[in-house]
Amino acid sequence: MLLAISLRPRSLPQHAPFDRWYYCTDHYQKLFDALGVPLLPYYSRAQLAAVAGLCDGLVLTGNVHDIPPHYYGAAPLAGRTYEDDDFALDDWAIRLFASQDKPILGICAGMQSINVSFGGTLCQDVPGHDQDGGDAPHNVALAPGSFLAGAYGAQEVRTNTFHHQAADAVAPGFAVTARAADGVIEGIERGRIIGVQWHPEASLDMPLFARFADLCRQG
Repeated sequence: MLLAISLRPRSLPQHAPFDRWYYCTDHYQKLFDALGVPLLPYYSRAQLAAVAGLCDGLVLTGNVHDIPPHYYGAAPLAGRTYEDDDFALDDWAIRLFASQDKPILGICAGMQSINVSFGGTLCQDVPGHDQDGGDAPHNVALAPGSFLAGAYGAQEVRTNTFHHQAADAVAPGFAVTARAADGVIEGIERGRIIGVQWHPEASLDMPLFARFADLCRQG
């Protein structure tokens, strides 16, 4: 089995002329090495057709960049700028893998990309949530019978918080399968497409990734 995983762009002017980087944190390497699952990173649309043909599923990682709100019919908040726009690449990857009925796992910004790609919207700034607030874990309720409830064998899980945006209107056909006590949507699912708002890789969350790998093995 082989899984595709998104690389995220980052501009680091202090490293010019080598200032354009693509990254993926080493949490994923640790997790998927432990599961015995190789990863195939991609960073351009030109690679995606070949990558999708080789891979059994897609992992959309988190991102330091927000999705430009024009993609979901909203105006940017006052003073907000967008350094990079890689949603178009996420959208292409999501549609390509979905058209082949291959499982997709979106993490944080990856979940937001899934929601927007299928017609949902985002809350651009969630009160009380902060992308630097991962040291303040909270409980998330899981919907009975969902992929997430099956992964954890429970109806509640304790998660981290590394985000300042979240799903608002959920895309047609998707179910909300995880929600925080303050009402923030923390998980969505539609068939073999799953999104979580927290960062399970940061806590080396083996049950979730192991269940996703099993889903991909089913073909």
